[in-house]
Amino acid sequence: MKVTVRERRKADDATLDELYAHPEVLKEIWTPENAESWIPEFRKSMKDGYYFTILVDGKIAGDIGLDSPSRCRSTYEVGFGLGREFWGQGICTEALKQVVRFAFDELKIHKIFGDNDSDNPASGRVFEKAGFKQEGIFREHVFKEGRYIDTIHWGLINPASEEQH
Repeated sequence: MKVTVRERRKADDATLDELYAHPEVLKEIWTPENAESWIPEFRKSMKDGYYFTILVDGKIAGDIGLDSPSRCRSTYEVGFGLGREFWGQGICTEALKQVVRFAFDELKIHKIFGDNDSDNPASGRVFEKAGFKQEGIFREHVFKEGRYIDTIHWGLINPASEEQH
């Protein structure tokens, strides 16, 4: 199995929408109440970041992006999604490692951060396996399926940046 990331294309949207329409995937990415309005708004905002499509043996499996840059453009947030049939195979971990290499080596970004909801420990394992460190927990941060859940915050600092300080 070969995992690659490439620049995201508008033509990928239909396949990604289909992958993310699966009820288990939808629940992890958006709440059903906000998915319909949030997805188009997110796509309109995809100007200030770097967005990639995750391919497995050439087939679209999900996407991953760096966005929400800090004022000095040295810190970016990472987010990722994967179709249900691709879960549990190390695909997101490999894609995240590739995006981290691009961010640190090519863009010279100082830090990447991301988070996962506490009811989605698999995403936490992706961060951990890609070298991220848990930086904190936002208690009862997200209202999901009728209850508040915690959000776990992860960060990874570019080793080249650390050496300069």
